[in-house]
Amino acid sequence: MTKVQNNFCNYAIDSCKIRLKRSQVTIINSDILDEKTKIIMSNSTGEIISEEQIKSRSSEMQFEEYKIKIALVSYYNFQKQIPDEFLEIYLHSKILERDYFNGITEENLKVVYDKIIAEKVFFVSYDDFRFSPVNDIDIKYDFNASIEVFNASCEELYKRASESSKMEIGAKKWENGNLTFNRRESCTLAHPFVKLYNKELECQDKNADFFEKHTSLEQYTNRRRLEVTIKKAAEIKKTFDLTHSNLMQICSITQEQFADYVGIAVRKNLTIAESVEKSPVLNKNLDTCIHIHFTNSMKNQGQTFIQTLTSFLIHFSDYRKNKYRIKCRCKKWYQNQNNVKIDYTEKVQDILKLLGVE
Repeated sequence: MTKVQNNFCNYAIDSCKIRLKRSQVTIINSDILDEKTKIIMSNSTGEIISEEQIKSRSSEMQFEEYKIKIALVSYYNFQKQIPDEFLEIYLHSKILERDYFNGITEENLKVVYDKIIAEKVFFVSYDDFRFSPVNDIDIKYDFNASIEVFNASCEELYKRASESSKMEIGAKKWENGNLTFNRRESCTLAHPFVKLYNKELECQDKNADFFEKHTSLEQYTNRRRLEVTIKKAAEIKKTFDLTHSNLMQICSITQEQFADYVGIAVRKNLTIAESVEKSPVLNKNLDTCIHIHFTNSMKNQGQTFIQTLTSFLIHFSDYRKNKYRIKCRCKKWYQNQNNVKIDYTEKVQDILKLLGVE
């Protein structure tokens, strides 16, 4: 993976759940793994019943400023009519410590393995570890934006969100400015969980001890994050065209594949407005036309200013200078209508493009 300054604008795995066959694992510290959870899993859908129960009854590998949850679990295999036992690891990128912002990648997989094995809770070979089945992955994408631009971007996406009458589906704007789509626990490919949040705030507040020790202020200043979740192994394979949903194959997913899916996941939660066909006739009294078109689009059709501006400027795409002039007049109209002194339109559009939204 190509590194960029402060690891901005790179996709990577932020967390995932690894499942090791019990026969592959040697338990070293039985005290930490003395509790077993029984789980029934749907044979047709692969859905786990009461996943929250696993997490609440799981043990923890305690590192200095963070924890890695592990659990011995038993899934009933309906085809074989016997229970299958596994060790599950709820892996997240804090285990990388100073390289946290890189995320979990093919390049640092051995580092992750060595750090887990060094705790002497259990042993598994490196090959069994890296080829272990994986589900419940979080894909992360960090970008640099001022808090004003970030908040404006979240507000823009919130206004475009698809409406839903179901409790677990739809957009939610939080008091701290963060934005989520759907519920993580019940998300699907049709309704993917998407989270857009202020990473700088998290670094300074929620997990301050970890970030103070292992990262620098320069690394997380103005850092904002997009996360997208895919829960089921079958969905992961389908989405990225993999033969197996294991750690090695997931870490080999390309930046282009990640970008394509993240853009799809974001857009699935938005109402996509239909474009108006180009008019072959040039209009006069342009300011009046701008007022009529933008007012109708924003008030009657529920589109945002940026959505309206984007579709409007398509009609002037053949003349660059004229397009720029029209754009300035549209922005001036918007500022006059809303008494806006500071305009974040350009920067918000840049953020939306980063997220795969035009």
